[in-house]
Amino acid sequence: MKNTGFLLKVVVALAALPMLSMALANQSAAGVYAIHPAADAYVDSQHPDTNYGGDTQLYVVYAPDYLGSPLAQRSYLKFDLSVMPQGSTITSAKLYLYVTSNSGHPPPNTNLYQVGNDWTATGITWNSQPPTGKYLASKDFMFWGEYYAWNLFESGLWDPKQDISENTLSLMIRLANQTADYAGYSFNSSNSGTNIPYLEVNTADAVPAASLLLQ
Repeated sequence: MKNTGFLLKVVVALAALPMLSMALANQSAAGVYAIHPAADAYVDSQHPDTNYGGDTQLYVVYAPDYLGSPLAQRSYLKFDLSVMPQGSTITSAKLYLYVTSNSGHPPPNTNLYQVGNDWTATGITWNSQPPTGKYLASKDFMFWGEYYAWNLFESGLWDPKQDISENTLSLMIRLANQTADYAGYSFNSSNSGTNIPYLEVNTADAVPAASLLLQ
């Protein structure tokens, strides 16, 4: 009498090989995340106790003499990283902002910094802004009406592991030259409703393979 049970197991095992191969390939599949700000706002040195968290624009400006005194405006963005699994390995990260106006010839450089997370969109002001942290990247913008991006790994100083463990990343943008003639940019904020800021993150997270068991 033929061992039909053994033959059935062999057939099932052969049929499962493509599935096993696909599952093993998926173990190195990368994840791509587009994360919108949990909070964003700009601050203004001429109105040091005013909050602009509800504005539809973010500003990065410097003028040595604007209406009789220096003017500086900086923008802050906070991102919730909890969408990514704990322990994710980030391979690239870029901040995208949509430029709505620019001034200054040649276009001035902006600097991107990491800052502390102890601020809110509805509470931050010039007087309460967090201290400037690690320098991450620089960027200028030739044109308005399009997205531009900062590479968070440009300076080599950002270590994302702690930010992932805390589920939060806060960034600040200001002009690199704080002594130039009037120059600056405006960008859509998360309140604009269109072309809003986002953080694009690529990871090398492993996708768990399916478990195949023959009995």
